[in-house]
Amino acid sequence: DQAAKSENHVLSPDEMENQTTVERLLAQLDETENAFEQFWCKHHLKLEQCLQLRHFEQDFREVKPIRYRGLCGQSGTWKMKRKATVEKAQLHASHGDQLIQSNHYAVDSIRPKCVELRRVCDDFSNEAKKKFDVLSKSLQIHMGIDKVNQWSDPNKKKNIRRTKEAITIEVMHGESQGGSTLVPVSNESEESLSNRRRHIMTELIESERIYVEELQSIMEGYFAELNNSELSHLIPPTLENKKDVLFGNLPEIYEFHNKTFLPVQRITKYQLMLKEMLKCSKGEGMVELEEALATMLDIIKSVNDSMHQIAITGFEGNLSELGKLLMQGSFNVWTDHKKVHSKVKDLARFKPMQRHLFLYDRMLLFCKKREETTEGHEKTPTYSFKHSLKMSSVGITENVKGDSKKFEVWYNGREEVYIIQAPSMDVKNMWVSEIRKVLTGQLEACREASQNNVYGAPLRN
Repeated sequence: DQAAKSENHVLSPDEMENQTTVERLLAQLDETENAFEQFWCKHHLKLEQCLQLRHFEQDFREVKPIRYRGLCGQSGTWKMKRKATVEKAQLHASHGDQLIQSNHYAVDSIRPKCVELRRVCDDFSNEAKKKFDVLSKSLQIHMGIDKVNQWSDPNKKKNIRRTKEAITIEVMHGESQGGSTLVPVSNESEESLSNRRRHIMTELIESERIYVEELQSIMEGYFAELNNSELSHLIPPTLENKKDVLFGNLPEIYEFHNKTFLPVQRITKYQLMLKEMLKCSKGEGMVELEEALATMLDIIKSVNDSMHQIAITGFEGNLSELGKLLMQGSFNVWTDHKKVHSKVKDLARFKPMQRHLFLYDRMLLFCKKREETTEGHEKTPTYSFKHSLKMSSVGITENVKGDSKKFEVWYNGREEVYIIQAPSMDVKNMWVSEIRKVLTGQLEACREASQNNVYGAPLRN
């Protein structure tokens, strides 16, 4: 009777709504379970591959030192070490090939190491063969020396020993009288350093003279001769009245380089010459050389940064209004936004974004680096603008747990957090220091502005 009543029972609107809600929640729970199972399968596979990669990299690091230790042992065991090292490297290379064939996610990291392992085998075999040849020749030489000693006259050996003793006594006698054998060496060393300095300065001056002379030869041999009526019949019709197109502002360039500026093409070589000057200089002039080297390195960095800056695309503002370009470089970036809600399948994002960062006085730009290949030319990078942060609203956390090369840049009171991984500790320290300088400068500017407002405000009764 109760079963019949339950079958004939008509659900009330509230009961029907509750039933619909439960069914919908069950369906969502089922979808969530399926999504989580798919996510876990992929994540578990990636963890296994990560463990395989770590074992492979550890084996790779162990093989390279063995390569050098194997050649430094006793002569009786070097063949055994050679065989063991080669076999171990070949085994690890085969293991790497298996990982590549299994569609490992880190193929780009594994393949170069396999190539390096095979190169280790080849280099080790070649070096071992060279050592064997050297040892064989050395053995032959020693055997020949023994034969010569056996054939030589004992009286001649005595004469040789007496000659050596006389030479030794003479040298010791010179030292006992206060003479020093180091003085000529020291003088020669000073003379050598002086010659090196003279050579570097001569190269600097001579290269500038040659550069300006080449510009002058173009001016006199081509630029001026286009106005020579006697040579007008030699000028092709297509080049007539095209002097400005052909030479542009060459006269201004010549005057500028002749009197004011040094050739831009040699900027990278100046710092090398200054380093050489520092090596062979001491005492007076060292401070000026160090300042010149620091200035030249700063110029090179500015030129290099400018070459990257002009490749930025998609930024709607004016880059010149952002202040001085302080730093630029490529990083791994993770983001964390408080207002963004994600589903279960998006709970974790293990792969970071590759971003090229440009730090200005007023803004931090996030760009995506793209390699574009033009026909007949090398790949030229461009930087697609993705995001920007105003430095006036930025904060920084220097250390992040788990990786010493990471630091945080947060925005609007940690509403947006960007975890940035530098390629090295040196790069991280330089960026953190530069960002600190910008933030400190902004703070000092705000304090000065507030003080000026206080002192400059009119007094009221």
